[in-house]
Amino acid sequence: MTRSEDILLSADSALTNPDDDRLGYSSFAEHIAKIICNMKPEEGFVIAVYGPWGSGKTTLLNFITHYLNHANEVEPPIMVVHFNPWWFSGQEDLTLRFFYQLQAVLGKGKFSVNALSTQIADLADILSDIPIPYAATGKSVSKLLRARQKDIFELKNNISKSLKEHDKRILVIIDDIDRLTPDEIRQTFRVIKAIANFPNIIYLVTFDKEIVVNALSEPNGFDGEEYIEKIVQLPLELPPPDETSFQSMLLEKLNKLLGNISGQEFDQTYWADVYLKGLERFISTPRDITRLINALSATYPLVKGEVNPIDFIAAESMRVFYPKIYYLIQNNPKMFIGNIDKFGITDPNLEDHKAFHESMLNKIDEMDRDIIKNLLTLLFPKLRNVYGINHFEVYNSQECRKQFRICSPEMFPIYFRLAIPKGGISNAEICAIINQSGSAEAFGSKLVDLTTQKCHNGKSMARVFFDRIRDYTDKIPPERIGNITNALFDRGDELLLPEDERPLDYELPSYVLIAYRLRDLIFRLDRKSREDVLRQAILKGHAITIISEFLRVQDREHGRFAKKEAIQIEDRLICEECLIELEKITLKKIINMANNKDLLNKPYFQIILFCWQDWGNKRDLDEWITQIFKNDIDLVTFIGNFVSLSHSNLGVKRYLDFSSLQPFISPMNIIDRIKIIAKKRDLNEKQRFVVNEFIEGYDSWLEFKDIDQSVE
Repeated sequence: MTRSEDILLSADSALTNPDDDRLGYSSFAEHIAKIICNMKPEEGFVIAVYGPWGSGKTTLLNFITHYLNHANEVEPPIMVVHFNPWWFSGQEDLTLRFFYQLQAVLGKGKFSVNALSTQIADLADILSDIPIPYAATGKSVSKLLRARQKDIFELKNNISKSLKEHDKRILVIIDDIDRLTPDEIRQTFRVIKAIANFPNIIYLVTFDKEIVVNALSEPNGFDGEEYIEKIVQLPLELPPPDETSFQSMLLEKLNKLLGNISGQEFDQTYWADVYLKGLERFISTPRDITRLINALSATYPLVKGEVNPIDFIAAESMRVFYPKIYYLIQNNPKMFIGNIDKFGITDPNLEDHKAFHESMLNKIDEMDRDIIKNLLTLLFPKLRNVYGINHFEVYNSQECRKQFRICSPEMFPIYFRLAIPKGGISNAEICAIINQSGSAEAFGSKLVDLTTQKCHNGKSMARVFFDRIRDYTDKIPPERIGNITNALFDRGDELLLPEDERPLDYELPSYVLIAYRLRDLIFRLDRKSREDVLRQAILKGHAITIISEFLRVQDREHGRFAKKEAIQIEDRLICEECLIELEKITLKKIINMANNKDLLNKPYFQIILFCWQDWGNKRDLDEWITQIFKNDIDLVTFIGNFVSLSHSNLGVKRYLDFSSLQPFISPMNIIDRIKIIAKKRDLNEKQRFVVNEFIEGYDSWLEFKDIDQSVE
């Protein structure tokens, strides 16, 4: 794994140096530090900074400590005690832990005050054992008996006296209160209340006020808000981060994670819509940024280059912040991708969609519904119809696939599997294959290699490659188009595999798909270059099926040999004179192969025969067929070329296509001959299948033939 691919997870750690401030907290921290330096409370003082969980309160405290440590000589000096009750959550009495921390600071360094330290220890013993409101109960009797019996009021007076005599200020910083359990929150505030009136002690506490108020109100119905007001003398709100700086922090981390992405891959206008209309509400605190970046650091490297980065960021944001929505999308793809089928034949109809999405939105907090709706309609254009949003943009499946959008049915699974499906082909692999087009031989060999590799649906990787190559046509350098044409016209027939054809899926046969993909590619050249490339490739090529089908496509563009009207002259790939010239070259190749009997073994044999029939002399074709039929095995081989595959829920079945055979030989003229051949014992398995299929299907063909004639 290269350095750029390393997964760098960021700990949810606070900053310590104000020089690293990105959110505008340093000036606020410096102001609080000055307040503390100028303060000498005679009865103690509690400062509270309120802020949402994860908003940067710990960073603020670190900045305040930094400014206090770097302040000029302050009189009287300030002793800082850090206490984080969350470190001891679930372990033992937090009251004892707090006083142990305070005692430890009082007993060391230049601030050493041994007598005061002892008094603090005594107070800790008493307070930790008194079951008063907000104190932890459940102490054993033996523990209570071991406690020293001292008068708590007298002890507190002695501590107050010691603090005044030594003229030292103590700043107690308590963080992460909102991470505690409700009982531990109450216990922590019990400690603060117990010694809040000690002179020269300043408390600086930070917490999410809503969480703490609820915890203090829970057990006995006390008003948590009033309780806090009685303890806190200076309440402050953590200022919201500077919006520009906050966005810059997020974008900086995203840029580092995403790496080098071109403007074509990262549409700034689309990103602005997705961020401002959706993600901005998800990502409102520094901790939110950390959570999202950590998630993306773990998942994005697995699909980098295979997904639209903006869509993936949006999808991962929903997984992190709104997992219910994320998993609904994952488990109900037909409700989000593609177009809406008005009649509900292939997909749920509009009413089904409306019912589903209304139910989904009801599961979301009302204040967030519009945000989720906005984000979903950006990611999945078909939802604009569901939500009744007026728009002028039309869903373009090809464009969405080219941009690796999540709304593309082909791309959708990658977003949730976090990898290319097993046996699939990645964007990187497609680009690597295209890069081999610098050599026609290397490119052709690579395509043939792909026929031996199978996709998850049983198709060859070569077929999958041509399914997706249309998305890359405009990325192929023009100077390589000739090499690709040469490769396909020379070895293209080797790419035509029966298992790649799925008639019930309404997919184009591979030979048609390749012909059209190649046509789109060559169209990028000027007219003269197109003709030169084709002439050279056909003269050298051996893939007679691909060449024949390619020229048949051009015939249809010119309106030749069919009832279909010709397209506009400027939209035709080549002129008619060039097309006729290329057909003559190809016909000569066909006749040469026929004379050598090589033609019998070519894939999609009937296509070549149709071309011979259209471009040449039908009498020559008939004579060749007559010669072929003089040999029993050649006759069976000829008929075998008209065996096709049918796909159904019951599986794949081979059958003899009489309708394609009939234009070249009437089955009635050879049925008796085939029955005689069937009695031979030296037929191989394939030959015997062809003979039996012909005999078994003959009666059905004859019946349908008679019906057709009666209709006529």
